[in-house]
Amino acid sequence: MENGIKIDGGDKLGKTIIFARNSDHAEFIVKRFDANYPQHKGHFCVQIDYTLGKDAEGMIDKFKKADGMPQIAVSVDMLDTGIDVPEVVNLVFAKPVYSKVKFWQMIGRGTRKCENLFGPGDDKKCFYVFDYCQNFEFFETNPAGVEAAAVIPLTQRIFRNRLMLADLLADDANEDATVIRKEMLDNLHEFVSAMCYENFLVRPHQEQITKLKSREAWEHLDTELRAEVAKTISGLPSQIEQDDEYAKRWDHLLLKTELAMLEKSIEYKSLMKKIIKIADKLEDKTTIPDVKKQLEFIQAIKTEEFWKGMNLKVLEEVRKRLRMLVKYIDAGEKQIVYSNFTDILTEGAVFEPGTEAFKSDELAAYRHKMDVVINENLDSKAIWKVRFNRPLTDEDLKQLEEILHLSTAEDCEQFKEAYQKSFHDKTGKDNPSLDLLIRSIVGLSREAVEKEFADFIEGSGLSSLQLAFVRKIIDYFVENGFVRDDILYKSPFSDMYHDGPEGLFGERVEALFSRIKRVNESGNKAAV
Repeated sequence: MENGIKIDGGDKLGKTIIFARNSDHAEFIVKRFDANYPQHKGHFCVQIDYTLGKDAEGMIDKFKKADGMPQIAVSVDMLDTGIDVPEVVNLVFAKPVYSKVKFWQMIGRGTRKCENLFGPGDDKKCFYVFDYCQNFEFFETNPAGVEAAAVIPLTQRIFRNRLMLADLLADDANEDATVIRKEMLDNLHEFVSAMCYENFLVRPHQEQITKLKSREAWEHLDTELRAEVAKTISGLPSQIEQDDEYAKRWDHLLLKTELAMLEKSIEYKSLMKKIIKIADKLEDKTTIPDVKKQLEFIQAIKTEEFWKGMNLKVLEEVRKRLRMLVKYIDAGEKQIVYSNFTDILTEGAVFEPGTEAFKSDELAAYRHKMDVVINENLDSKAIWKVRFNRPLTDEDLKQLEEILHLSTAEDCEQFKEAYQKSFHDKTGKDNPSLDLLIRSIVGLSREAVEKEFADFIEGSGLSSLQLAFVRKIIDYFVENGFVRDDILYKSPFSDMYHDGPEGLFGERVEALFSRIKRVNESGNKAAV
């Protein structure tokens, strides 16, 4: 016996399916088996996945034969569903599964009855599940599971990032920002202009695409068209010549870094480290003339001084100068690191629902997961309307619930619990509505907040210090979504004027507080 799985030369054995994460993982498992059982190498335990091509079906047929080899199949998606092998008595989950439906379909591979499996009258009475990735625990905390979202193609993600950058730079009067925004919009316009109406995917959107083939249209996208561009048109095929995959991945990394820097996201530091790591790998490729030309620049990227006072112009230079060089980094340098732990088979445990409380570390993990979901859906119509302080319809609220997987009252309570302290700290209130709770996470669009304060600023004769104070309030709204009155008497506001807003604005302070209150209370609908 090896970890509960019988390994010998008997004629009739209970068969085993090992569910691996990917092809490399499956290959590693088979190699480790062969190393430990060289007498069975090449036939007892085999890899069954897409790398076998047409031979995969033949290998599956061999696995189905009761007395034949292989006895252990290491599968990547090919044996999860739709395979009937009654002799299977061991299911090894060496990967996490997030879909509840798929998980129970995989469990179903072991439920087939099999008479006389271990000898005359010795029928299959049960099967064993070796869950090394805590799937049962996951479904205890997440009873409905998490259905995998459709993967967004890399080209579409790059398109959306450029669109978001153009939005963020719309009101920036800085010359560099103006130039970069123009380049972003030029690129988007060029991509859409190369879409062919004869393509059946493009044809239904002909009316919107016709508008977008005018370069001027990109300067002032209305709310409805902008949402359509981000959600649908960004994913349509274009006949524009595509760059190689490495260059596109580099573009995506740098555009994400630019967005993180502008939005002051905590992700910025990790993205910066990735860029430095790639520069370090490129430095080893100086035998390649194109790389050698950029050596001084590559070496500079690795220094701490290079990143001090970083700005959008420099990041764009990094993107442009290295995008055609990253392809020279050897794929073989991307080493796979395997953990080497001694396996210990513990006693089987009966899994009883409801025995685990929702711990604080699980709450933090849940918040992190939901932050990722929200950030990946910033272009959705509902979240876009939250950020731009627009009223939500019932349809928008339904979309928010679908994005956040809030299908039950328990889901809503869990989401509320995860963020209610942060919401209270920002607003001083409890029991938030769903849209305001989302707003406290993603903040507000600068464009939307500036619009609310426009008439307060324009023609008011504000002093430079008063104007700077209002700008700081706008910045706070953009980052946090709310401004509590008492915040105005604390840093960073108290650093600007020690006597508070009353001392700075005099009789106009009531109008200022009224404006802040109006922004704070807008959009309140449908409590969680």
